Amino acid sequence: MSTYSGKLLRINLSDTTSNEEEIPTQFYKSFISARGLGAKYLYDELSPNIDPLSPDNKLLLLIGVLGGTGLQGFSKWTVMSKSPLTGTIFRSVTGGNFGVWMKHAGYDLIIIEGQAAKPSYVHIDAQGVHFLEAKDLLGLDYRRLQERLKETHGARTESACIGIAGENLVRYAVIHSGERTASRGGMGTVMGSKNLKAISINVPIKKPAPFDPATFKGLIKTQVNILKEHPRKQTMNTLGTPYITKIVNMMGILPTKNYQEGSIPTIEDLSGDKFFELKKGRAGCYACMTRCGGMRDVTLGPFGGSQIDGPEYETIFAFGPLLVRDRCQRPVRRIRYRYDQHRRVHRLCLRIVRQGHNFIGRYGRFKTHLGQQGSNFFFD
Repeated sequence: MSTYSGKLLRINLSDTTSNEEEIPTQFYKSFISARGLGAKYLYDELSPNIDPLSPDNKLLLLIGVLGGTGLQGFSKWTVMSKSPLTGTIFRSVTGGNFGVWMKHAGYDLIIIEGQAAKPSYVHIDAQGVHFLEAKDLLGLDYRRLQERLKETHGARTESACIGIAGENLVRYAVIHSGERTASRGGMGTVMGSKNLKAISINVPIKKPAPFDPATFKGLIKTQVNILKEHPRKQTMNTLGTPYITKIVNMMGILPTKNYQEGSIPTIEDLSGDKFFELKKGRAGCYACMTRCGGMRDVTLGPFGGSQIDGPEYETIFAFGPLLVRDRCQRPVRRIRYRYDQHRRVHRLCLRIVRQGHNFIGRYGRFKTHLGQQGSNFFFD
């Protein structure tokens, strides 16, 4: 085995069949990693003008050639499909362990096509691919669902799954792996349209084998030593992405009041330091020592007593200044609404869309401002 498997798994939910296919070596050379490979297969296999929520659409799960190798930060994985939000080919990147488990199973790509006749999930183990009923899994959120799958198939089971929003075809539903999500483009909606609640994997570990293992191991060691001392890694490890909030506020591009403004005077209440006060533990992705995630307790409101991984910068502005909310616990509480009360968020977002007729023009202004300031502001 190389750092890539050279194989894909094609799963047809309509007739409950699966088969392995070779991925031509030339594809790896011509179409770079997961993003390029996914674009190639979608371009070749999707007909124009198909409905994104029809059985004709396909859902692709992919991991890049360096995923699972131990190289830091390269084990995220990608979901691609035709988006029900945009009507275009869409890519959503996520963390969690599922992508690496795909590679353990011997696949760089899983293509899911068709539509199951009834709610189902797919499990992959050493014996093969199994199509199973998901009737008893309906209505479970992502945490309870993943716990149930581990109870059923073993503690080492990793899954890609949808929650209640995906079941109900909310247009922006996500796909979960652990505490991480493929959040963009409604990929969870596509999964739900296929009557697929989850795809889970529990197989023996089969690590990728670089051409020159000794040299590759030396490169990993060099990378790790650089990251240990890098100031951005140290900041991300401590504060996570919430540290970005003060920077974009200073630049005047913090999405505020539905993009009508670019900053708030009470930014300290939403700063990385403020969210650090709530942090109870670190969280992160497979083979990434930055571990920018953070477990936090919700202490106020109807979800007081629960715990979340997050929020990230995007969640802070989307459930904070964008809605003219400027207190630290408000985005934390709102993220629980996202997980457990998606219908309330759905109504809220519809209200925002109805009231936000100037969104595109104002977003364009802020995007131009961002370009003038330099697009890599939070990497420096």
